Amino acid sequence: MKSAKIFIAIILITNSIGSAFALEINSNFKPFVMLDVSKEKDADTSKSKLANEYINANLTLGVKTPEKMEYSIKFSQSQKDNNYISSTSRLSTLSSGLEVKVKKSIEVTSGLYPYVSVRLGQKINSQKTYSDVKSFTYYALDLGTKISFADNWAVDLGVRLRDADDQDYQSVRYHSTLLYDLNKSNTLGLRYSTSSSDNNTTEKRKGLRLHWQHNY
Repeated sequence: MKSAKIFIAIILITNSIGSAFALEINSNFKPFVMLDVSKEKDADTSKSKLANEYINANLTLGVKTPEKMEYSIKFSQSQKDNNYISSTSRLSTLSSGLEVKVKKSIEVTSGLYPYVSVRLGQKINSQKTYSDVKSFTYYALDLGTKISFADNWAVDLGVRLRDADDQDYQSVRYHSTLLYDLNKSNTLGLRYSTSSSDNNTTEKRKGLRLHWQHNY
């Protein structure tokens, strides 16, 4: 799987970046690095039996505080393979992005951690066969709960609401993520998500994401 190869290839580089990053952080903050890769497909295939496919890779650098606050910045890269055949079809679309996030978690009881986060990002779409580039700003709100049910296992259930002022980028995404702590520093996660949109069929997707997080 192409995304799995990307995931394995970048782990060593990511770990090196995170080690250098950790040296610059005050001891009251706990830095972390997360790498994730995912594959999505169009959930709405009413226009064609062939669904568009999306390969995404993200690198996140962040810090956590004793008050369960989290501040992070994410660098993203995505490729869309367009299977729709028409006179205006673009075979492949590349995009990149930069996103900042603030997250607050609350421990209601042992093993139950509701959270809320706000995100602000910049997305750049670049068509492979055209010279035009479209850049726009978007914002998102996340609501969810992390539930620990064993020593090393947990599940994260949540919803993301996303929109942009001047672009048709509205969507609602639901996710469930299975988390496994390899040790105190490393966590693996496998997420299934499904998203919908009232006015944008390209935002109706289903996907799987694999992530690795290292806490320093």
